[in-house]
Amino acid sequence: MDLQEEKPKARLERDRKAARIAIESIKRMAHFDDVLQDERDFLASLMLRVLATILVPALGGKQ
Repeated sequence: MDLQEEKPKARLERDRKAARIAIESIKRMAHFDDVLQDERDFLASLMLRVLATILVPALGGKQ
């Protein structure tokens, strides 16, 4: 294998490695977004329960 064949091969390997790193980064970001959305959903439901606990008795209703 001569030098001209090694350069494209090295570049191809470097590009493949960069693509793998980019794909893993995208997967981590997607997972983080899913976890963050789950956290938002949980906090929203918790706030609704807290508000219901406070407002229902204040308005004369039953819990």
